[in-house]
Amino acid sequence: YDGTFSPSTCDELHDLAVDHCTRGDDGSSLFTRPPHNERPLTPLENAIDSALVALGDYSKKVEYWSRDEFMNIDVHADIDEVQLEEGEGSEEDDDDEQSGLLRCPKMGHVLYLKVEDGLRCP
Repeated sequence: YDGTFSPSTCDELHDLAVDHCTRGDDGSSLFTRPPHNERPLTPLENAIDSALVALGDYSKKVEYWSRDEFMNIDVHADIDEVQLEEGEGSEEDDDDEQSGLLRCPKMGHVLYLKVEDGLRCP
């Protein structure tokens, strides 16, 4: 999927992602995708949604992280840590999910917006 976004679009999205990662504790956010969203998507979320459509991923909810540096993160199960600590189902559970089950993603994607010349993404 190289070239999904033009270089100038990648530059703009990179700036938005860097801004996003400085706004919270861990640089993560959650959004509900159209047509289920109750608020307008940010420009960064619109781009993520567009990339997911191109990849054939039609998940209803998206959690994303922004980082301006590479971090080598060990393989792990990505679960809803807050739900795990509280020991109960999330109030945002989809109608088809059973309360009390831990939420975890069905798919994961990495979108590299800037990669230095000569480097390869993992």
